[in-house]
Amino acid sequence: MVHNGWLDAKIDIARMERRAITPVIAGAMVSDLALARMAVPARVRLGPDRLEWIPGTDEDATHWWREGEPASGALWAFIKLATEPDGERFVDFARRFGVLALTPAGRPSVSRQVPDAGGPDQLEEPWCGFAVNCEPLAAWRAYAAIARGIVHLTLALRRGTPINAKRTIEEAGLELEADPSAWKFQITTLGDERTKRDHIFNLHHRRLSTMVETLDRPGRDLASQRQWLAFWVTYGWIAESALIPTITWDSD
Repeated sequence: MVHNGWLDAKIDIARMERRAITPVIAGAMVSDLALARMAVPARVRLGPDRLEWIPGTDEDATHWWREGEPASGALWAFIKLATEPDGERFVDFARRFGVLALTPAGRPSVSRQVPDAGGPDQLEEPWCGFAVNCEPLAAWRAYAAIARGIVHLTLALRRGTPINAKRTIEEAGLELEADPSAWKFQITTLGDERTKRDHIFNLHHRRLSTMVETLDRPGRDLASQRQWLAFWVTYGWIAESALIPTITWDSD
């Protein structure tokens, strides 16, 4: 089933300035995000409910974080994974646009601002001479669903009237998490019990239900909905992305 809201978002995204909405870990430092390309690992494969990857290979020294596809296509490709049941689609994404590099506690390891930064879980057996990094597909789906939700909420708030966040999320083809404890059987890591609890918590506080509950509080007007979502995205996403925003002020 295709939701009208999902189609509307696709059309709106196509019209929007790409560099303004695309999160990226670029393969090279460039001043224009629209010109950046993604850094992708040398090898990616599908494991049991997880992605397994290595940054390089002993066979070819040039195969170390190869240059992937343009950053401008990453966001749209990523949010399509929110409801994707086929694990091979995640492998395909990682080969084209790179990996999330989630730590065992479920947070990105691309920024020094992340307290538990240190890299993803690793398997005991090497692959092509490299330690094998792994990330749970459940966490990828969770992040993709939240990203899709953010896109739809943002587009809805651009229309100039207060929104019903719950309805907007449903129109995006997403389901709200009815019970936070449901995360416990979705998230599996190779770490200890404390790490697993941290993983659940870090994804839980970003969940769609949190956004909906806050945006739909009685008395919220358009300005407060916009302000809260902007703060939430800045704090929960940009602050951990290792990206530094640039403000362009070209008028009075």
